[in-house]
Amino acid sequence: MSDTNQITKRYKTKRSKNGCLSCKKLKIKCTEDKPTCEYCLHTNRECVYLNKPSFVKLKVVKTKQPPTSLNHDTVLKLNSTTNHLQISNFELKLMKFYLEFGADFFSFKVNLDNYKFWNEKIPNLWCCSDLIKLSIYSLSSARLLASYNESNSFTSVYLECGDDEDQEKTINLYDQVQHFKNKTIEMMAYSNFMIDSQIDSQEMIDIGGQLLVAKFIMTAVFAMLPDEDNDMNIVELNKFKIFKIFETTKDYQKILSNNFNLLQNSKYMKILPPTFAYVIDNSNDGFKFTQHLRSYILEKTNPLDMLQVSYLNFISSIESNCVKAIELNFPFALFLPISEISLDDDLILSLKQGGNHLALKLLFYICCIISIFDFKLARTGGVWNQVIEFYRKQCFHKFNNEFEDEFDQNVYDLVLARRVYKIPYDFNLIYDLGEPVQDFINGKIKLSPNEGPSVFF
Repeated sequence: MSDTNQITKRYKTKRSKNGCLSCKKLKIKCTEDKPTCEYCLHTNRECVYLNKPSFVKLKVVKTKQPPTSLNHDTVLKLNSTTNHLQISNFELKLMKFYLEFGADFFSFKVNLDNYKFWNEKIPNLWCCSDLIKLSIYSLSSARLLASYNESNSFTSVYLECGDDEDQEKTINLYDQVQHFKNKTIEMMAYSNFMIDSQIDSQEMIDIGGQLLVAKFIMTAVFAMLPDEDNDMNIVELNKFKIFKIFETTKDYQKILSNNFNLLQNSKYMKILPPTFAYVIDNSNDGFKFTQHLRSYILEKTNPLDMLQVSYLNFISSIESNCVKAIELNFPFALFLPISEISLDDDLILSLKQGGNHLALKLLFYICCIISIFDFKLARTGGVWNQVIEFYRKQCFHKFNNEFEDEFDQNVYDLVLARRVYKIPYDFNLIYDLGEPVQDFINGKIKLSPNEGPSVFF
C-alpha cells in the first residue's frame, strides 16, 4: 500500500514550467540549476532553457488622426524577440506595417511575380540586408506620418514604444522618419561605392539589386514626406518635392541601365511588372488631350528648338503609359512618365529655371492625371497639388486671371470634381479628358464606376 501511495505521489508531482528542454522532453522534474541542471549534469547533456518572448504594444499618444493598424500574422509567427532580431520594437512594428500595405502599394496585384517580389522577396531581404531594412523603415514611418491631415501638426506626432512591458519610451515620429531617411541615404552612397569595387559577380548582383530596390522605395518616401513649410506657400518651382523625385528616379534609371546585363536574370528584375508590351497603336491619333498638347507644342515651337523633341517625347510617354494603365488597370503606369523624363537633363533644367511655360504645362497635365486617379502618397496629395496650383497661379498671372485655354480649365475642373467624388473612378475618362466637367457629371459622357486602389489615401 505504501508503495502504491509513493507511486501515486510521484505521478502527481508537478513538473516545472521553467525547466530545461531535456527534462521537459523526458517529463521529469527539473532542478532548474543554471547553467546546468542536476539531470543534465549527471547525464552529460547540453542544458538548454527557453526564454519567454515578449511583445510590446505601440500606441499613439498625441494625434487627431489614428494611424493605420500595424498588426500582421507573418511577423507574429516569428518565434523570436526583438533581441534575437537585433532591432527595436518600433522597427519591428514598422516591418509589420510594411507587410500590411507594401505589396499592394507597389504591385496592385497586376502581375503575380511582381506581387511575390514585394510580398515575399523583400521581407526575406529585410532579414539580411541593412539597406533594405532601412528603406522599409523609411517607407513605413513616412507613410504613417503622411496619414495625418493637418499639415502643421506632423512635427508633433509622438508615439509610445517601450523596450519592455514595464518601460515606455516616447518618440517623435517626424524625427524617426528623418533618422531612417538619412541612414538610408548613407547606406545607398556606400552601396554605390561598393559597386565600383572589385567584388565577385554574385555580390555585385546583390548590391546592385538591393540598391535598385532602395532607390525605388525612396522615390515614394520623398514624395510622401511633408515639407516643413506649407506645401502651397512655396513660390519657387525648383524647391518643389517633384524635383527630388526626378533626382531619385534618375538615379534608379542609371543603376538599372549600368547594371542591366548583370541584373537581367536576377530576382531584382521583378521590381516592376512587365508592362512594356503595351504601346500606343501608331494608327491611333491618341487621346483628345494629347492631340491638343501636340498641336500646341508644334504651334508654339519651331523644328530648330532642341526642346521640341523633349516636349513631344514627354507627350508620347504620357500617352503610352495611359494606355498601359487602361489595359492593365494599373495606376502605377501613370507615374512612369515622371520617371522617364527624369533622364532628360535639358527639360528638367528648363523646369527648374521656372520660366519654361511649355514644359510646365506638360507637367501640369500629368500631375492632373495622377491626381484624378487618386495616386495620393499623402492625405493632402501635396506633391502633385504643388505643381497643379503653381501652374494655375502662373496662368492667372499671365492670362488675365484665367487659364491659357479651355483644355487647361476643363482638366483642372476635373481634378476638383474628383477630389469630392462627383465623378466616378474610371480609367476610360482618359479618352475624354479635356471635355467640360459637366459632361461627366450629367452622364453625357458615360463612365463605369470602379473602386480606386485601396493603398492610396
